[in-house]
Amino acid sequence: MNETSKTRRAFLKDSCSVLAAFGLAAYGINVAGCDTTEEPTDGITISGKTMSIDLTIVTALNADKGFLMSNNAKAIVINDGGTFRAFSNVCPHEGNPVTSFDGSQIRCVHHGWTFSTTGTKTGVAQKNLTTLAITKSGNTLTVTLL
Repeated sequence: MNETSKTRRAFLKDSCSVLAAFGLAAYGINVAGCDTTEEPTDGITISGKTMSIDLTIVTALNADKGFLMSNNAKAIVINDGGTFRAFSNVCPHEGNPVTSFDGSQIRCVHHGWTFSTTGTKTGVAQKNLTTLAITKSGNTLTVTLL
């Protein structure tokens, strides 16, 4: 097999996985470990340096290990056992977006840096994710963005 075939096969494999994740995300299904830039817009308001999330609409965050990746807000929000946490989704390594969460680890797929659910560096990562302030009032999460 020549190098072009390997590259094409890897491309098709990766493309199919991402397209499947997009399709599932469109129905509000989060697939653990899938890299997706698809994000809901209903129930999320970004105004200046604030993102408000209505938990009656963005129900994926109501489940333990539920998460929201927001490229628009440059943030990731996770429900870690009923504790909501928010981080900048900008990897401290080279500024690529952090795009994966498998329920126990946040991952930058560009260079393999990983972070715990508290944003603390794990594996080869050398810096922690930037924590964002988050508050909950009733059914609304409010995240202070960078």
